[in-house]
Formats: sequence, structure tokens, C-alpha cells
Amino acid sequence: MHLLRDHLQNMLNNRAMLSRLGAAAALLLSLGCGSDVQYVTGSTSTISTSPTTSNPNPPPPPSSGAQPPGPPSGAPSGGGPGVVLALNKIFLGDTNYDGAPSPSAWKQYGYNIDGKISSKTATDLCKPAKGAAPSAIYPDGNGGIDNAHGKLLLPIIMGLAQDATAQINENIANGNGTFLLRVDGLGGGPSAVDLSARWYASAPTNAPLAVDGSAVLAVTAESLSQPGDIDAAKSSFFGSYVNNYVVVAAPPTTVVLRLAAASLPMTFTVHQAVITFESDPSFSKGSYGVIAGVLETEEYVEMMRQIAGSFDPALCSGTTFESLADQIRQASDIMVDGSQDPNQICNGVSFGMGFEAVAAKIGGVAPAMPPPPKPCQ
Repeated sequence: MHLLRDHLQNMLNNRAMLSRLGAAAALLLSLGCGSDVQYVTGSTSTISTSPTTSNPNPPPPPSSGAQPPGPPSGAPSGGGPGVVLALNKIFLGDTNYDGAPSPSAWKQYGYNIDGKISSKTATDLCKPAKGAAPSAIYPDGNGGIDNAHGKLLLPIIMGLAQDATAQINENIANGNGTFLLRVDGLGGGPSAVDLSARWYASAPTNAPLAVDGSAVLAVTAESLSQPGDIDAAKSSFFGSYVNNYVVVAAPPTTVVLRLAAASLPMTFTVHQAVITFESDPSFSKGSYGVIAGVLETEEYVEMMRQIAGSFDPALCSGTTFESLADQIRQASDIMVDGSQDPNQICNGVSFGMGFEAVAAKIGGVAPAMPPPPKPCQ
């Protein structure tokens, strides 16, 4: 892994190489899901250590640890005008929600996907891959939060682009594309059921993202399962609800998050994705957002192969890349369906990241974007 990291870092430090990679180095964000490439991002942790003023007494974590609250009992069905929120900040897991760097920040991003609070001595989990040490793989984050990506794989990304989070957020602020969450029926009160939520990628505007609610953003054609049909979002949650201002997009589905910082194009296909956020009373802001789920290990290996090949096609294969691929496989801590099976080798990497969002408006459908390049076929 260190050989590849050093090789890529040397290329990142080479100005001539960066010049040739100019177009690829441009920051890009977009949303998607299903079999087509898109971009998504996520939900808020309801077990936050610093509750918002809109929700000063969030519900305590259940016995199974940090998980979203369930649907509110006796709450009305929808009744609100609906809300559209635009992501204005993301948190990869290297900083706290206030932006302060912390090597343990990953522990707060995500949910207890497998329903277990695991330690290094756990015996009811899937088997570590490629000889990984259980003491490195099994321990969870706060309240059983499963986020092996933040713990074990994010450091690889940070080694290549130490300011990746800052670069992505600068890209969003400059209007180069972000994510939209539309929640129909939201806004009628602090608790409601029978809401529907849809995720979209927004097209670049070439203007700074307005955070006062006036932003009008077109969704990308790749966000839709039916051309031109704004209601046909590929990432849809038709059992959503809000419980004491905590919005939960449910049930879990598959979403794809594509981010790029410097010359690192990242595509995360998040299976069993859980999306939540804490809303203010006016439903114009979302805080403590998190998207949590599971990355299929071999899909992550392929993503890193394409990143390596974007610097040098020789890195698409061979012992140097395979050493990194095995390091990725050793980060597997869960089954890709979110379960645990002591008789099986782990084939998924638990994932969590955070976000903040502001009110916005949807302004139609933008033309389809070209697919990302794949230097390693």
C-alpha cells in the first residue's frame, strides 16, 4: 500500500502531471443510484453529542446502539408543503461537525448497521478477509456505529489529498454541483409519517451556492429513472418520516456517491443506505446529517484501481496495486447486506459520512453528463 501511496503522492506533487490532469482534477459532485452512476449523500446522526436548538432532547439510543429513531406513534400523515434541501457541506470523517480536525471523527458518522456493539473480542461477526486482525477490524465507533471506511480506508484518501474535505466543500460553495433532497409532505409539524423523499444530483451553476433559500438548481438527467420526469428519482424513499424534527429517509436503498478532490475521483456505491438529518423548526436547514450503509469491498477495490490508473496505466494491475487491494479487503467488517455471519468472510465495508444542508428550489432537468473516464478497462 505504501509503495502505491508514495507513487501517487509523487505524481500529485508533480506540477507538470497536474497540468496534464487539469480537466480530471476539476472537482466534481453528482448523485446517483441503481445501475447507473450518480451521486448521493446523506443523513444525520440522531445520537449527536451536540444537539441542535430545534431538538434539545433527542431520543436516547436504543439498546442496539446508535440508530435512527423509529416512526413516531400517533403522528399525522404528512400535511406539510414539502421541502427541498441542498447539501452545502460534507464531512468525510476527518473532522468533527464544527470542522475541527480529529483522528477519531469517523466514530460519530454512521449508524449501528448490524445491530451489534462490537469489540476486538467479538465472536458473532463475519470473518476478517486476507488475514486481517480482528482487533483492528471489529471495534465500532460511538454507540456501535459501523464505519470501517472512516477508520481504515479514509486515511488512504487523506494520504493522497490531505485537504479532500475542504476541496469538496469549496467545490460545492462555488456552484460546481451538489445534492438535493426533496421531502414531500414535510413541514407540517415536528413529527409526521407517510412522507416520500427523493435524492438528486444538481448540475453546476457556475455561481456560488446561495445559502439563504434562494438557490434554484437543476437536477441532472442521471438522477432520474425516466427521462424528464422529476418525480422518478432513482434514489427514492417512500416510507419516510420525521420524529421530533429528525427526518428519516426510509426504507434503506442503494445510493451512489461520487466525489472528486484534486485528482481523486471517488465513486461510493452505498448499499442499505440510511439517510437522516436534524431539521430546524422552519425546515429550512439540516444539521448533523449522515449517510450510512455498506460498500461492497470489490467495488471499492475497482474504484481505487481507476484512481491509480488515472495517474499511470501501469498501476491498473500488478503487485503494487494488488498490495493496496488486499489492504482494502482487510478493512471488510460486515456482509454487504448489512448482516453478520460468523461462517462467512466479510465482503463489505461499513460506511458513514456527514453533511449539512440549506433550503433550495428545483429548477428543471439539466442535460445528461458524460460518464467518467475509466483508464483501467
